[in-house]
Amino acid sequence: MWSACVSPEARRSKQRREAGYFRSSGSGGSEGSANTAGAGTEVLPPLRKPYVLELFCGTAGVSAAMQKRGCDVLGMDHKLKPRCMKASAVRVDLRDPVQQDMVMREVARAEAVWVAKAQSRFGLKHTRVGFRTSVELIRNASQAANDLYAFAARVFEFCAANRKVCVIENPTGSLMWLTPWMQRISNLGIFHRTQNCMYGGARDKRTALFSTHELPSMHLLCDQSHRHAPWGKVRVNGRWQFSTSSEAEYPAPFCAAVAADVCAILVQGGWGMESKPISHSALAAQAVQRQARREAACVGPPEFLSRVTVCIDLEMPVPDPMPESAPDCLLGVPVGSKLLLSRKIMKGDCLVREVTYGIFRTPDEFVKEAMKVRHPFDAPSALDDSNIQAMANILSAGVEATKIFRRQRIEYYRSRAAALQQEEEKLKSTMDPEVRRIVSSKHITLFDEMLRDAGIQDPSLVEDLKQGFRLTGELKPSGLFPRQFKPASLSTEDLKATAKWSKHLAANSCRRAAGDVDVARKVWAETLEQVEKKWLKGPMTWEQVDRRFRGVWLASKRFGVVQGEKTRSVDDLSEFLVNSSVTETERVILDGVDHIAATARFFIGAADSCKGTFCLPALGSGTVTGYLHDSFRAGVRGFKGRALDLKAAYKQLARRPADSWATILAVCNPEDDGVHYFEAVALPFGGKSSVTGFNRMARSLKLIMSRLMWLVNTSYYDDFCQVECDELAESASETAEQVLGLLGWEISRGDKLKPFARSFDILGVTISFARASEGLVEVSNRAGRIDDLVALLDDIASQKRLCKDKLASFKGRLLFATNHVFGRCAQVCTQLIGQALRAHDGASVFQEVVKAAKEALHMLRQSGPRQITAWGGEPPVLIFSDGACEDEGRLVTHGAVMFDLATGCQEFFGNRVPGWLVTKWRRTGLKQLIFFAEILPVLVAKLTWKHVINRRLCFFYLDNEAARSCLIRSFSPVCDATDLLVSVAKADLQSHAMSWYSRVPSKSNVSDDASRLQFGRYLHMFRKVDPVYEGIR
Repeated sequence: MWSACVSPEARRSKQRREAGYFRSSGSGGSEGSANTAGAGTEVLPPLRKPYVLELFCGTAGVSAAMQKRGCDVLGMDHKLKPRCMKASAVRVDLRDPVQQDMVMREVARAEAVWVAKAQSRFGLKHTRVGFRTSVELIRNASQAANDLYAFAARVFEFCAANRKVCVIENPTGSLMWLTPWMQRISNLGIFHRTQNCMYGGARDKRTALFSTHELPSMHLLCDQSHRHAPWGKVRVNGRWQFSTSSEAEYPAPFCAAVAADVCAILVQGGWGMESKPISHSALAAQAVQRQARREAACVGPPEFLSRVTVCIDLEMPVPDPMPESAPDCLLGVPVGSKLLLSRKIMKGDCLVREVTYGIFRTPDEFVKEAMKVRHPFDAPSALDDSNIQAMANILSAGVEATKIFRRQRIEYYRSRAAALQQEEEKLKSTMDPEVRRIVSSKHITLFDEMLRDAGIQDPSLVEDLKQGFRLTGELKPSGLFPRQFKPASLSTEDLKATAKWSKHLAANSCRRAAGDVDVARKVWAETLEQVEKKWLKGPMTWEQVDRRFRGVWLASKRFGVVQGEKTRSVDDLSEFLVNSSVTETERVILDGVDHIAATARFFIGAADSCKGTFCLPALGSGTVTGYLHDSFRAGVRGFKGRALDLKAAYKQLARRPADSWATILAVCNPEDDGVHYFEAVALPFGGKSSVTGFNRMARSLKLIMSRLMWLVNTSYYDDFCQVECDELAESASETAEQVLGLLGWEISRGDKLKPFARSFDILGVTISFARASEGLVEVSNRAGRIDDLVALLDDIASQKRLCKDKLASFKGRLLFATNHVFGRCAQVCTQLIGQALRAHDGASVFQEVVKAAKEALHMLRQSGPRQITAWGGEPPVLIFSDGACEDEGRLVTHGAVMFDLATGCQEFFGNRVPGWLVTKWRRTGLKQLIFFAEILPVLVAKLTWKHVINRRLCFFYLDNEAARSCLIRSFSPVCDATDLLVSVAKADLQSHAMSWYSRVPSKSNVSDDASRLQFGRYLHMFRKVDPVYEGIR
């Protein structure tokens, strides 16, 4: 009998394959064909904008131009003027080798890099001492300039080797071009010579660009058609200055030309500059059938059917829009086309003008394309692939196989823990004693193995667990979250320098924060309790701390925050700049209420028992499909969920001993009014890096449970939400607790650890699966929240005067509550409170505010829970609307066209806006009423066709962006518009329609004629209906 020798790593790889991870089949996947590849590190979301860096950015003019074209930008310079900045920028000393390496990591993830001239920023003007300039200072300035030239060449060389766009800008006559570093890279790029006067500059400034790619717009030399302003001293705002300083900033046309060329290169490289990236929060909102206010998907046919680019004579006038009598060279461009771009470029040896026109669809063509668009609420995108894999594995393997799989996995890792025990003890013997004491229960070697088995590639998580998490300095990227660079505003050494004065200020700051004696007592008691648990060391006097750290230490005050019946102690690491010394490289994304509801929606709507198959959304696009196991063929009995909470989560991880000097906490003892000092050994609650470090751990635990144990779960800080089918609820409960127990994580027990249930509370809301058999997930406010709001409002009303602090608290709590009811009616009503405050004064303001608050609260009660439905594939209703305002507001009309794709019904209406509404809109003196006229037909359409849109998915197409944004946000600062929005929200509440507001160009809007009362095009294919105005405020 032959036996094979298999290494532990090979055995674990085999087990990962046998776990049956399902992968997206995409649009080309066949039913039941789910690949079983290993899972890679999950980064959410996958969609992003092209990232552009501007080094030595000055006022960040190039960044601003790139941002307008849809890029994600970041400027960097050693000195910034906040009031002059045109785009986001950070302070970075590019002479510092450490910061150079940090910038190079950002260059590695950027698609394009602009490197401006550096010598004026570090030249002699920064080294003058009175009227004398020493030879030594000149030598230092020259060395600094050379260091920057070398760094610029290093950036360019890296970009050229990695096919990134890089442009170095400097004056044509700069000696930089003759340095050995520039000579070394001279064969890697293309030189461009320009004169600023051709890009809006006032003077004959000659500029050279060295680029990895050809920039067609950046070859313009002076054509002698204009006069140049003189060089020398000029008087600006009453002060004399050299004219060179006014030319340091790029002219806006120069930045626009650069941005156009760079974006064209990015488009050629595959970046879709037309498509708008979707944020993770917007994806989550879309998955639970809400249109996000910002960064949502652009759904619907593209604005232009196509684009056409033509080169014309430089002197030829450029029409916009395209007229009927176009020049001969533009005769092929349709009438009405929109000018998108006009620029001068070199074509061969000739200077010509390149123009690009966008060609609109006809209204009929646009409608035809709109009918093909699937409603985004019916085509969700997965928010993470690990839970989708777990769901697919469960549905295909069946109930008993899943139970067995989980038990076997637990037994396997229990045996691995025993096998690794000796290695674990050896590891912990080498650890710092304080760190070892905090993480003594953690099985680090087993955790390391499970990370690898789950395909989690955080390169430093295990080391941070062993050595403690940093509280200052640069946080290394984990690969678990999207990259986002946010450098520290001061270095660790600078932070230590501030300790000389800040350590003397902590005591007074602490006493000021301890004004509430009851809260201060609870904070002091909790602090002493943490000392007993070895999470803190102390108490110590100021002198003892100063001796311990030899004068270099920082103290952060600890204060209490009342949260219901509980007081939470918070460590303020921001006040004395500890948090400011942290360089972040990622943006932490949490799984909030929308993510939980979306995950449940995917699971509940996956199985099709009639066909015996399941279908789940994939990450990005496409679907994951497969065959249901026999145990699910008759349908899933139901679903349950629960919250799983880690106990004192931050205190289960240690801070790095090297940062102990920055973790001193000042706590006030209310009994003697003395301030005592404690050293935090566990992660302080209030540190920026504590948040990042703990969430890396929480995300890893979530992925371990979903990928290795097939547990569907989400993580929000220390709260894990589990969702499971009835048949597997007990298995999921036992498995999750055993996994965390094996790894040494302590979970909250007692009242906090509840069993799986149809309805459960988490993150301040109640999630119910009671109607899961109908394909519904319900999200509502936690029991008692609305009653608390009623009590608070009664308290405000009983005082007979306006208490703005209590009103602000009421509004904040009310706004949170409005997020968890159906529609946005209650949310819009909260705006009436602010409008009442602004519109009234004296005695009337109190009564008006209370009246508005009561109406908002009434609508909150009436709205009912949010209902998230399973996707079904029913065709949506399309409604196009438009308004017209002519003769200075004397003639205001509106109209709409409706297409019911399920029944084939096509109807329209068009009418003058009722006189009482026009009078109401004009009462403030407005003459141009088009904004109101664009919102009104949407409201009238919802009232007129409420029988058609009842519980249906709807598209509303508008050609007015202000009105569309107003409807998406359910907000307007204009009082009369708010009244319309309240009516819109009430109409939604009656119909339970789920609307998505999309854009249609005016040239393509089929309702344009209806709004102008020109009905000829509709008479043969549409039925005319009378508009309904009942219910409009």
